[in-house]
Amino acid sequence: MSHRLPQVGGVCMNAESEIEAINMVWGAAGCGVRAMIASTGQGISLMQESLAELANAQLPCVVVNMMRGQGDYFQATRGGGHGDYRHIVLAPSTVQEAVELVMLAFYLADKWRNPVDVLGDFLLGHTSEAVDFRHATRPISRRRPGPRPARAAAPRTT
Repeated sequence: MSHRLPQVGGVCMNAESEIEAINMVWGAAGCGVRAMIASTGQGISLMQESLAELANAQLPCVVVNMMRGQGDYFQATRGGGHGDYRHIVLAPSTVQEAVELVMLAFYLADKWRNPVDVLGDFLLGHTSEAVDFRHATRPISRRRPGPRPARAAAPRTT
């Protein structure tokens, strides 16, 4: 990612901690930039408070979690953090499907104004194979959905 993203107009930044990393995503998403974070289950656990707040603030982002165990499944599908929120969860079974679902994840995050989790397992995270990006872009619009409707302002009293 650090080599490829600049070639296509993106930026890859490494953080010193999971808390710093998710707050960088929060800042980017809050400014309207498409943002993604990737970590393993233990790292994602440390991000739960910020992930809950991202969902409650309706800020879209993509969270890639290469799980080390099945325990992360419940955290992703039932919510962590403060509760009272859910993420959209996508679970690829092949490397090609992972490429396709990450593209779909960005689209769904923008459309539904919500974080989207892409859950992979240990085996998928350690598999290296060629993928076809041309095939992956066919079913998914690369355009962002239209602008989010403005919220009605509360009446001001003086």
